[in-house]
Amino acid sequence: MSQNDLAPAQVSKATPGLFFVIASILLVFIGLMYHFQGTSTIQVADRNSRSLWDWLWHVWNTEVFDVSHGPLVPFLSCFLVYWNRKKIAEQPMSLSWPALTGVGLALLMHWVGMRGAQPRLSVLSLILLLWSLTWLFIGWRKARFLIFPAAILIFMIPFNFLEQQVAFPLRLLVTDASVLIAKMLGIAVRKVGSQIFDAGGRFQYDVAAACSGIRSLTTLLCIGAVFGYLTQEKAWKRLVLFLAAIPLAVLGNIIRVTLIIITADWFGQAAGKRVHDWGGFVIFVVVLLCLFGVGNLLDMDGRKRLEKPSDRKGDAAK
Repeated sequence: MSQNDLAPAQVSKATPGLFFVIASILLVFIGLMYHFQGTSTIQVADRNSRSLWDWLWHVWNTEVFDVSHGPLVPFLSCFLVYWNRKKIAEQPMSLSWPALTGVGLALLMHWVGMRGAQPRLSVLSLILLLWSLTWLFIGWRKARFLIFPAAILIFMIPFNFLEQQVAFPLRLLVTDASVLIAKMLGIAVRKVGSQIFDAGGRFQYDVAAACSGIRSLTTLLCIGAVFGYLTQEKAWKRLVLFLAAIPLAVLGNIIRVTLIIITADWFGQAAGKRVHDWGGFVIFVVVLLCLFGVGNLLDMDGRKRLEKPSDRKGDAAK
């Protein structure tokens, strides 16, 4: 056997190890780059920092950003990679030079984000950079199964910048709907903006920014996207599950505020506040179950198609 006959085997054995070495070096470089040149100088934890990691940890642990679920998203992304491990392993490994376009775009996005003091743009550039480098070294056939696990990382970015465009209209919608329901139930309430008053002066609440539902909305959108990805094969069904999170989140928030009004009308302001503090979790679980119910409805047509052949066999046997 000649040396040329051994070459393909040697290359196939060396490639994974070489890829691991190159990937390790790149990860260290990326980690250092986004640490020392991650953002323009910002005030984090009473100190000046240029680290994007510092910024992320700060916003994840600051209530005003409404993204306390942020630290869990990278673990969710890793789970999705694990979920696709067999599909990824089945595909051939190759270099893909078009991925350099994505690398260049990611670096440009980071430069713009850093110069413009837009750390969210830098986080987006980080996600694109990691996926593009993976695409470069393992090829499109493998990397395409990593598109969704990478895209889901967007949900670790705070969306509180949508306060005026999304959160404030949601606050007004929730306030209007809750007051209307309360009046239909015979409770004398009135509203001023996002504030709700009892006509008898027994309670007063404000549907504040934290009560707009933006936090539950983004969380449910993330869950809806992942749930659809794991349980549905057709793209339109995945999209339906993703979009179903929007009305369900709004409806859940309306029910929560309405329950607060009813409780306060019966038992006073303090009792209503307890519902405010603890009712959100219960409503979220119920809304989550409703989302799973939507997924179950989407599966019904598939189950009917599976049942029809057996029904025909049963009829023939008779």
